[in-house]
Amino acid sequence: LISSNGSTGTLEEVMSICWKNLDDESAFCSDQWAEALARILATTLQYHADKNNSGGNVSGSPKKGSAGAGDSSGDEASRRRGRATRLSDASSLKRLLNYLADQFVKSGGELVAARMGGMFSVGGRAVRVGIGLVFSKLLQLRPQLGEDIANATTPPETLFAVLKLLGPDMDKQLRPPDTGVGGSLTGFGAASRNWSKADAGVARAITGRILREGIAQVSSEATQLAFLQDLVAVLPFSTPSSPKGPDGQSSNPTPNANQLQCVLVEISHLIVTLSEASMAKMEETLAALKSCLEHADSGVRHEAAVACHSLCVFFPEMGSKLVR
Repeated sequence: LISSNGSTGTLEEVMSICWKNLDDESAFCSDQWAEALARILATTLQYHADKNNSGGNVSGSPKKGSAGAGDSSGDEASRRRGRATRLSDASSLKRLLNYLADQFVKSGGELVAARMGGMFSVGGRAVRVGIGLVFSKLLQLRPQLGEDIANATTPPETLFAVLKLLGPDMDKQLRPPDTGVGGSLTGFGAASRNWSKADAGVARAITGRILREGIAQVSSEATQLAFLQDLVAVLPFSTPSSPKGPDGQSSNPTPNANQLQCVLVEISHLIVTLSEASMAKMEETLAALKSCLEHADSGVRHEAAVACHSLCVFFPEMGSKLVR
């Protein structure tokens, strides 16, 4: 897929085909298209890593196609491959994850997401499901990418990239249209026809699957413990030992309710998975969970209660501290 002169034009064409079919009407086909695209993205990361290690002495440019600059057909092909070109030019895992997160948010919800362009594309919620599959499968390939690529993106950066799927821009989309500022009757306008109450559940389910299948299930016990600590640091309970984020801050300063629910679900899963191995983290975890039990959102309180139950099952002594 990468020619001898370093051009990734053929790779971009295959990448574009995979992208257009992520929302295939068949769930199995969508999964396989996502698998193919994730492996192609992994190939581009390894290509850029090899290029950097060799001092950049690779002829050809991935940005240029075979057509001349004045060829109208070449310009049209370049426009069609615009997204694939940006993906193939991404030289780090962090950039790829952030790009996928941006496309996830911009694609729109169940009632507004357009078909991605494949022969059997259906649009709607299948668009975000397909992009989420690529996100998850790319993270699953992280151990195979090599230490230089995998270690270039820190675990907190990876976590923040995943939570970006439910960031402020997405949070605005998920709010019911009839709860606007000033009490305007937007629920009777076009906004209500573009909003679905299923969008929030779909987005949380996709984000939770990425956290579990893309990070937790492919990690060693030591990495899972560090991941648990990073998740706890996201909760609205700061401690001096909270890990630093990619911008040097202690953690996500103001996580919204959807982000907190996904984090709490994965904390509950990790407590069950690690059982006694997570004992060293339980004091900090318990304090953070207690603060979430008082959260204004009922969904956050529910997931915090489930996580507290998981904690008390494996650490009964923590239950007495919880009810004091």
